[in-house]
Amino acid sequence: FAAGGIDALPWLLPGLVELAGPGLVAEVCETLLRRTDATGIRERPFVLLLAGEAQVARGATADGERALEEARATLPRAEVMLHARIAALLGTVRQARGQRPAAIVAYQEALQRHPGVLRALDVALPVVIQSEGSEAARTAAAWLATSPRFDAGRWGFGLRVAASGSRLVATLSTPDGSVLAEARVPVQADAAATARALCEELHRRAFALPLDLSQTDVNSLQGGTLSGESLRRQLSDILGKP
Repeated sequence: FAAGGIDALPWLLPGLVELAGPGLVAEVCETLLRRTDATGIRERPFVLLLAGEAQVARGATADGERALEEARATLPRAEVMLHARIAALLGTVRQARGQRPAAIVAYQEALQRHPGVLRALDVALPVVIQSEGSEAARTAAAWLATSPRFDAGRWGFGLRVAASGSRLVATLSTPDGSVLAEARVPVQADAAATARALCEELHRRAFALPLDLSQTDVNSLQGGTLSGESLRRQLSDILGKP
């Protein structure tokens, strides 16, 4: 676990809001945040995250935002998943307020840290979808617009579908044009098959955890470090692959 962290599985803690209800979680967190002993001080950032998520869920967005901002400022940097969760929650708060540029910044941070958190929180990324004229591109764009991972409209991240040579390409980018994810699939005779393959590939590339197994040291999700080879071995054990 991360230095300064708490002895609990971090990905289980936020689920308490859904399991126990935001009202109960907010009440318990309020009690826990009054502690002034060493344990209370050490656990405060984690409790603040729970409190902030509970407040957002119950509609008290101002209180939730304050708690989340304090949690972000004091949570150990190695808690990558929890920082991503905070960013995604702040994105929803700012989007609801109409603070679109701030929402984009928060969502971009979540995507860069741990994009799978958007699925965990059932957050739909606001996007502006564009497609070039081929049937496969139009079909893919239409299907992407109905994905629960995207909220297609007139503002947000750019999502462009276009042909490039013998491939169909989908590009997710920031409003200023920085590419966040790109998917490429071969163009098939069946336009629907091409569109389906592109949609699947984009979801994999946009919402999978970015992990480079070739790097010398990889920060684990719990704050430790593993060499690339050690991480390969552990993943092989988990997946049952040689």
